[in-house]
Amino acid sequence: MADNTDEEYLDNPANTQSENPSDEIILTNDTEIINPNQENENMEVHHHAHDPAAPHHKKNWKSYFWEFLMLFLAVFCGFLAEYQLEHKIESDRAKELSNSFYVELKLNSDAVDKAIMATLRKDSAIQYLKLYLRDSNLTNVSKEFAINYQIALTINRPVIFEPRDAVLNLLINSGSLRYFKNKSLQNSIIELSTSMTEIKARNQRTNQYIADNIDPFLIEHNDDEYFDKFNQLGIGIRRYKESNLYIPFHLKNANKLDKVEDINRISLFTTITKGNALFYYKAFDSLNTKLISELKNAYKIN
Repeated sequence: MADNTDEEYLDNPANTQSENPSDEIILTNDTEIINPNQENENMEVHHHAHDPAAPHHKKNWKSYFWEFLMLFLAVFCGFLAEYQLEHKIESDRAKELSNSFYVELKLNSDAVDKAIMATLRKDSAIQYLKLYLRDSNLTNVSKEFAINYQIALTINRPVIFEPRDAVLNLLINSGSLRYFKNKSLQNSIIELSTSMTEIKARNQRTNQYIADNIDPFLIEHNDDEYFDKFNQLGIGIRRYKESNLYIPFHLKNANKLDKVEDINRISLFTTITKGNALFYYKAFDSLNTKLISELKNAYKIN
């Protein structure tokens, strides 16, 4: 049985092939499998290749013009808004400064008027004192002499006008003067500042003269007992003058009084103080009054 089978195998070599030859297809390495859709995909890629960022159409000059115009208007409106805000801030600041400056000017106006009046009273008292020292007995002096002595030689604070300048210095030194857009107003402020500088220089000279000449005279001849009693009364010179009260006044070291020298000393004193009042204080008062009027008109200050 086995022999017959071997003979059949040798006589029919075709039997060595598979019974299903279609299921056993041998592929070699050189064989390419062609996908029919691959060619179409490659063709589509090459056909539609372009820059995705490229515009679909070219802009004309009108498009560029409108874009520029809109950008310009946006920037310009922003500039206008910022300008209006800055203008409002400066306007509010100017109003605030004008009110503070107005108060300072009014105080200076009252003070300079008092200084001028006090200077004229001092001058009158010095004139009386000069005549008394020249011709009268200095041992027993009158009540009127004591009163004029006080006014002429011991009372200097109302006479020496010291202007307030806090707001003025702020305006000039900090650059805040620019908030006042009125050129006339700015010029008036600068003129007032110049006048104030001159007054300070004059006051310094006056104080120095008092220290060098009037104070030594008082040290030599003053009656401390009189002033102690006068201060205890607690009344001013005017009320004391109008009253029936009397406090004896004794000029100390009257025998050492050099009438010529001391009269010249107090004469020069009244020349200095009166010159301050009639020229420098009055000039300041005129500028100050003008500036008050300009501020009231510019910023509607009541």
